[in-house]
Amino acid sequence: MVTMTFKNCDDCDDCDDLLTEILRRTYSKESGGNKGLVTRWAEQVFGCQTPTNTINTHSSCAGHRLQGTWDGHNKAMQTQQTRLQNALDEYDDNDCGDKVGDPDAARRQLRQPRRAAWSKNVPVAAGDYRGPPAPASSVMPRTWGQAIGDGARAVCVGGFKTGGAVVGGVGGGVAGGAAGGVVDGAIGAAGGTVFAPGVGTIGGGAAGAAYGATTGAVAGAAAGGYGGWQVGGQVGDWICN
Repeated sequence: MVTMTFKNCDDCDDCDDLLTEILRRTYSKESGGNKGLVTRWAEQVFGCQTPTNTINTHSSCAGHRLQGTWDGHNKAMQTQQTRLQNALDEYDDNDCGDKVGDPDAARRQLRQPRRAAWSKNVPVAAGDYRGPPAPASSVMPRTWGQAIGDGARAVCVGGFKTGGAVVGGVGGGVAGGAAGGVVDGAIGAAGGTVFAPGVGTIGGGAAGAAYGATTGAVAGAAAGGYGGWQVGGQVGDWICN
């Protein structure tokens, strides 16, 4: 998990506390009232306790005892969701996103807490219970709006990558062709001089330049395209996310 640092400002201590609270109310594995919302949701959906307050027969549930009730866990989850919403609202109202050392990283880091805070999957319906085994990592389902937003970000980043690859490829091809023509032209001229000074120098130079321009353009375009794709991805990630 990324640790955010705040710039020097009057409200930074408050923002730092809010960010810590938001992440804790999302991910914490503490017991009791401080358990994070995503943790509670995963335990409710993939846990051993069923909606009818019995123990799942999966082998991993052997020895597991009932802890409270399904409805009680749902109410605790709703309470945590409300607290998470309040913390995020306060974070936004205080413009904390503009006071972090890396605003883009902060925005990405808070995407999952925001998704969880307004998820329609809280409380967990009995029909959504899956039981163990739990997946390696749990992510709360997206709303349609969140799914559309994620898709739009992916398309946006992809567009920048494609554009970067095209621009980089064209530029790399031109530069590579020019450099290859000069280098191989000189090599060809030197070779031609050995066999036929004058005529061989000119012919060898022309042949070497043509070969170098072609191979240099191909290599330059490949290198430039890849470099442009990387740069485009970085720019797209900064702008789109």
